Amino acid sequence: MNNIIEKLTLLSCFDTIIDVQGITEGNSHCCYKVITQNGNYFAKYFESERETRLNEHNITVYAAKYKLTPQVFYLSEHWLVTYYIEEMANIDELDLTEKIVKTAQLMAKCHQLQFDLPCLELNSVVDNLLVDNRLSKQQHLCLKMVLKKLPKITVERPLVVCHGDVNFSNVIFGESTYLIDFECAAKADAEYDLAMMAAINLLNKNQQSVLLTTYQKNSLITLCKDTFLSYLPYCYLINGLWYLLRSLDDTHSKCYQLAQKQFTTFDSLTRYKEVQLSVEMR
Repeated sequence: MNNIIEKLTLLSCFDTIIDVQGITEGNSHCCYKVITQNGNYFAKYFESERETRLNEHNITVYAAKYKLTPQVFYLSEHWLVTYYIEEMANIDELDLTEKIVKTAQLMAKCHQLQFDLPCLELNSVVDNLLVDNRLSKQQHLCLKMVLKKLPKITVERPLVVCHGDVNFSNVIFGESTYLIDFECAAKADAEYDLAMMAAINLLNKNQQSVLLTTYQKNSLITLCKDTFLSYLPYCYLINGLWYLLRSLDDTHSKCYQLAQKQFTTFDSLTRYKEVQLSVEMR
């Protein structure tokens, strides 16, 4: 933490830093709440991944113009700093249905953005996770079998700006609702973004129905439920693999348990008799 404080102190945007607090809700880049004499800020540190960083910087600046994400305060090669937005004081009293409704409304606004981003290559996302040599030979064989069984998805209509990781930890429920962390943003089907949101938050069928119904009421896009359902198993698979590989980097993290929840839900959805990810991916 001392090293991070030193790095933050060197940034030209800050005068006097009073305190720096690590934010642990996310599982990707290191993020901090920076408390200064002039206000509080959210700071995200980028170690590398230049293309991803540039995409996130650009879409964050653009989305902030439409009040979908907090206003950007400072940008540099390694830092993205925005104004810090406090969550509502009674956030614990906000039930899951209310969170789903507010998030669906926010996603509908996000999908209206007109911004040039790389298009989602679903197969490439999966392939990049599969080539990791930390997976055993048996796990590789299991995953190849699973991929042959998954529904084929054909993208034919115009794509929209998708956040790509609408975990509730990436939503600020304050006086206004904001999306943060556009690291996975891409052009894709709206159904993909909704399926990823449902998967990452482990929504059941009734909760998924609330998500889709609320979204449809707030969007001009006519959703295809079959497309949404086709994307779901891919999303559980992607999330499960990401969490699993992340857990190998940090044996004390909660990522292994999160991976197993994704794999278990995948098995419940697909019901493949020949293979169960929750067993094979332990």
